[in-house]
Amino acid sequence: MEQLDDNNSWYCPKCKAHVPASKKLDLWQLPECLVIHLKRFTQGRLSQKLDLPVDYPLAGLDLGQYVLKNQVRAYQNVKKLRSWKDGRLQPV
Repeated sequence: MEQLDDNNSWYCPKCKAHVPASKKLDLWQLPECLVIHLKRFTQGRLSQKLDLPVDYPLAGLDLGQYVLKNQVRAYQNVKKLRSWKDGRLQPV
């Protein structure tokens, strides 16, 4: 989640004023080919390009924990379960 600064505040139609806000990006489902653009510059008065390497796996990259659809499904499954009995979760 990113907190927006005063220059990017959100205009509230109800209050009719610019108010502090935050911005969040959720992924519902991943495409077959996902392109990720990394911001490679420092923030501040003077921008400088970062030359630090980015380490990521070339195979077996699992982004499932970041997909909202999976999180909602997992939450719904947990809600259906009631209690532990004999070391197992029991359905409602």
